Amino acid sequence: MRKIEVILLGSMVLGLLGCDFGIVPPNFGESVAGQGSTLARFAIEGDDLYIIDNQSLRHFDISTPSAPEEGERITVDFEVKSIFAYNDHLFMSNETGLNIYDVSDGDAPQFVSNFSGITACNSVVFQGNAAFVTRRRGDECGWTDPSELAVLDVSDFSSLNTLRVYSGTNTISSPVSLAVSPNTLFLCEGNNGLRIYQSTVPDGLVQTGHRPNFEAFGLVPNGSNAIIKGSDGLYQYDISNPLNLRFLSRIPFVE
Repeated sequence: MRKIEVILLGSMVLGLLGCDFGIVPPNFGESVAGQGSTLARFAIEGDDLYIIDNQSLRHFDISTPSAPEEGERITVDFEVKSIFAYNDHLFMSNETGLNIYDVSDGDAPQFVSNFSGITACNSVVFQGNAAFVTRRRGDECGWTDPSELAVLDVSDFSSLNTLRVYSGTNTISSPVSLAVSPNTLFLCEGNNGLRIYQSTVPDGLVQTGHRPNFEAFGLVPNGSNAIIKGSDGLYQYDISNPLNLRFLSRIPFVE
């Protein structure tokens, strides 16, 4: 019940800001942090809701979802394009890099570090002390190298280190978004399908499945099921066996 209240609260606050964002975050419907993309405009960490508004960060105490309390508006010296939260930290990105803040004291974020290896064009998900990051050739941030999937050590947020980079057309071609469920990493490649990796050892990913004739622009895992975004609708699959995804249902998009 609390998850639903928090989701509705996030939507309500976005509406109060003027509905000028015009988008729904990719993790909409999930209270689990650690997934981000170019579309994420608000993030929830514990009892705190953070909303980006150009160069401002707005904070709400949502310990009582029916009566959110707005705290101080924080000004940052860069235009924020994307925001996500993980493990008492807030990550705000733009076209040039990622700024990390400690939000263990919810109303007083403290700057920790900047990392130029992640921008607002990258999809990022976390698993334990590892972060998976996609970089797509020809994206809006000007990435000109071949598309790749990078694995970062995030055990120390003040100093992120790259553990391994996967690239090449046989490994990754057109990354759009990422998702994780226990020991499994999903890489959506739009019209080029879905790749599935065993992620027990983050810097030793093993590709266990590839569905090239399959549309996947986004994926939200929910227990043994997942919602996958195609070009014509939302598809629900049973992912309890990542090697054999089982179709359950479809909700078509309405023009």
